[in-house]
Amino acid sequence: MVSSWGGTPDRAGHPSPHRRRVSAWAIGFGLLASLVIWPTHLVTNLALASSACAFGWRGTPDDLTGLLLLNSLCALFICAAAGWTSWQTWDETRHEHKGAHERLLEVGEGRTRFLGLVGMVLAGGFFAATIFDTLGLFMVPPCA
Repeated sequence: MVSSWGGTPDRAGHPSPHRRRVSAWAIGFGLLASLVIWPTHLVTNLALASSACAFGWRGTPDDLTGLLLLNSLCALFICAAAGWTSWQTWDETRHEHKGAHERLLEVGEGRTRFLGLVGMVLAGGFFAATIFDTLGLFMVPPCA
């Protein structure tokens, strides 16, 4: 193949040669699951706590805290699964191009590897945010 400027043959290749090793579902889950579950977790906990306190919770305060904790644990599990899936994506495609992560971020070679890296960062950040949100359940009494 001759390059568009008429010089030597273009041997650049595809920027993501190992893209077929990982399914689009795995990449999408790794990128989007933590992005979707964290706000869903916050809104669900807010709705449960505010409606329980406004309309008179019939159970004990520990029951309400347990329900909110269960929602938080589900969110933590999904964030961990998204992080693990993203790590699998990154691990499967880490040898797409030579070079360390600096080359990945600056040049843009290895798009699938980059998406795995972004998924790990997002999942880790939202996992930490969910942990900090969950700690509030033990510091503030329900309906306070």
